[in-house]
Amino acid sequence: MFKTCAVIFSQKVAYSCSAEGTVMAWEVSTLKVKKHFRLSCDLLQSVYTCGGALWCCSRTSIMEVWRNGSLKQRVNLPEHQRVTFSCALLLPESEELWSVCVDSAEVYIWHMKNATKPFHRVMLQDCAGCYCMIQVKNQVTHTLAFQHRHSE
Repeated sequence: MFKTCAVIFSQKVAYSCSAEGTVMAWEVSTLKVKKHFRLSCDLLQSVYTCGGALWCCSRTSIMEVWRNGSLKQRVNLPEHQRVTFSCALLLPESEELWSVCVDSAEVYIWHMKNATKPFHRVMLQDCAGCYCMIQVKNQVTHTLAFQHRHSE
């Protein structure tokens, strides 16, 4: 089953991914698969291209991989923060990787070159989690899951 993403790297190549971890490179003009590889991950959700590599967001980690599928780096949250990634957003102009989780009200911001730990975290108010982010010009917009608060 193919889930999210088709990201055009150039006028010639587009990428797609499946929940099972398969990443495919498609020739845009013929819509034929040029190559494919499989990542070891839990529920691959999206793939993005930046700086000669692919960034792949799964439920438990975000991976930077070379176009042949070999792992360059894996971005994980610390063990005590067991949350589920829902979306990653690359901001190449500032060399930042933003990530959000369905079960956390935080936006995690990482340096793309050294993503060993988030260098900044932003709490979203009145929020139980976040499903999606998009960049519009110089702003990032997100889709939130709001907590339902009972009035007593």
